[in-house]
Amino acid sequence: MLGALDDDDPVRPTPCTDDTVGDLVDHVDKGCRGLVTVAGAPLIGPDDTAEPAAAHVRGDPRQDLAHYAVALAAAWSDPRARTGSSPVAPGVDLPNAIRGRIAPAELDVHGCDLARANGRPFALPDDVLRDSLDRLLAFVPTAPVAGLGSEPVAVPPGTPLLDRVVAAAGRRT
Repeated sequence: MLGALDDDDPVRPTPCTDDTVGDLVDHVDKGCRGLVTVAGAPLIGPDDTAEPAAAHVRGDPRQDLAHYAVALAAAWSDPRARTGSSPVAPGVDLPNAIRGRIAPAELDVHGCDLARANGRPFALPDDVLRDSLDRLLAFVPTAPVAGLGSEPVAVPPGTPLLDRVVAAAGRRT
């Protein structure tokens, strides 16, 4: 999705309440970097001093964010990343095992958010979508802090799997 961004996209609204495409790119960038650090991996990137993605969407955030997404996957493939807990808000910790389970689903949902904001198609394999749906349905209702998940949106029987995933994350389809 990032590869398809053009100069007008950062100000477009997204399915995320009050967030523009630039805000969402910034959120995903910070999330990837933060989760690499939580996993105990060094945060070494193509440009360790890079500004958050939204600050340079008009440039080329794709390389930095792609790098950190790959680093995120590598960091969380180490079983030690899922031990302990880390703060998600002042005074609130979340077990790292839960963070490691929800991060892929969040990336899937935000990929869809970016695609829908920019009028582009988005598809993932059914097994990935089923896994994300299961993760979201387990996490969102019990999220320890408001804002870590939106209230799931009810969808009728027969709703396509991707739409069920984004509805579980609180997005209207």
